[in-house]
Amino acid sequence: MTGDIVGRIPIFINNPNLLSMDYWLKEDYQAKGIGTIALEEVIKQIYDKKEFDKLPFSSVKYPDVEETRIESIELEISDDNEPSKRIATKNGFKKVGERIFSLTLEDHIKQRENIIRE
Repeated sequence: MTGDIVGRIPIFINNPNLLSMDYWLKEDYQAKGIGTIALEEVIKQIYDKKEFDKLPFSSVKYPDVEETRIESIELEISDDNEPSKRIATKNGFKKVGERIFSLTLEDHIKQRENIIRE
C-alpha cells in the first residue's frame, strides 16, 4: 500500500512453450499470503490473459518457431524451502523432478473448471 517493492517474480522464456520463473519476498512480508496471491496473479497473466503467448521467438534450438505459446510453467525450488513449496502447491504446481515444480496449461484449465463447479 506504500508503493514499496516487497519482492520479485522474474520470468524466463528459453523454450517457446515453457516459461520458468521464481519468486522472492522480503522477510518482513513473508508468511502473509502475499506470495500465494502474487503467483496466482502471474499465472492468470500467463494462462488466462495469454500475455506471454505470441511473443517473437528466435532460437538455434527451435529454428522453425517464430512465436511463443506457453503450455507449461516451471519453478525450481530448493528442497529445504518449505514456504515456497506451499506457495507453489496452493497454486496447483506439482513436483515433477528434483527441485522442479510444474503447472501445465491443461492442469490449470482443469483446476479452474473444478473451482467453477464447486
